[in-house]
Amino acid sequence: MSIRTLRIENFQSIKKAEIEFGQFTAFLGQNSCGKTASLRALRAMATNDRKAASYISFWANSFKVTAITDTAEVVYKRTATTSSYVVTVDSESKEYTKLQGTVPEEVSQALGIWPEDCELLLRDQHQGPYLLRESGSDIARVFGGLTNADVLLVASREANRLKSASSATIKVRETDINKFDSQLSSAVVVTLKTAKTLLSDIQPRVAKLKESQLIIDDLRAKISQYESAESRVSSCKIFDLPDLDKLIQADTELTDFALALKQFATLKSEVSEKSSEFLEANNEVEMYDSFIKRALEEWGVCPVCERSV
Repeated sequence: MSIRTLRIENFQSIKKAEIEFGQFTAFLGQNSCGKTASLRALRAMATNDRKAASYISFWANSFKVTAITDTAEVVYKRTATTSSYVVTVDSESKEYTKLQGTVPEEVSQALGIWPEDCELLLRDQHQGPYLLRESGSDIARVFGGLTNADVLLVASREANRLKSASSATIKVRETDINKFDSQLSSAVVVTLKTAKTLLSDIQPRVAKLKESQLIIDDLRAKISQYESAESRVSSCKIFDLPDLDKLIQADTELTDFALALKQFATLKSEVSEKSSEFLEANNEVEMYDSFIKRALEEWGVCPVCERSV
């Protein structure tokens, strides 16, 4: 791919110019006629150099450089603060803005010139002979690019970068592991202390539950007696009115029976309350028992008797 036509507008001393390129093109002319400016315009387009804003002609607020190749047209426009490209291929145009000093790959492909090649391809009379004054590392880099040795250099740099990144990652992971080990040790100690505290709390609760169970069993026995008495009373037959002494005795027995029924109702209410308390306490014991089992399974050793679980 080669550039056939270069159009320049408002660039340094050039107000408007159009240059046709052949297989070999030389710039000849008097001083200050625009030879260097033409090369600078092409370099500015190929590199999007931030300093190119200083090349805007004093009578304008922007410059424009257009390059026409065999297959595309590239328009580069530069103001004091912004730059943009428009690439047209097969009548389809695409604009590139917000470049931040970079050159889109599509622009370089359309021009056939990449920013890193400009040192070799675009030099003017103000620049010394190519590579004559450069450092040994720069010369090695250029010749490496010409012989593909730069691929090895890039691979070496990438390997060193990956090594440094991996080392940093390993250090971070080692720090995380140490931190996790510390937190795990603290968690185990805290869990053991919690389990011991729970065991201490459960023991008096278990004793209280056993005491409640005895009370409930006693109340159930009394309820059974009163229910038996109630059954016997309901089975009694009505006879002829007895004499007065028997009536007084019967009244006394009825009074005692009414008192017994009242006590029965009271005891039955107490049994219901104790049963609810017993169920709640039993559920709590089951919950603590489940927690202790899981804790013992995780520890593998009982913290009280120190036997393996």
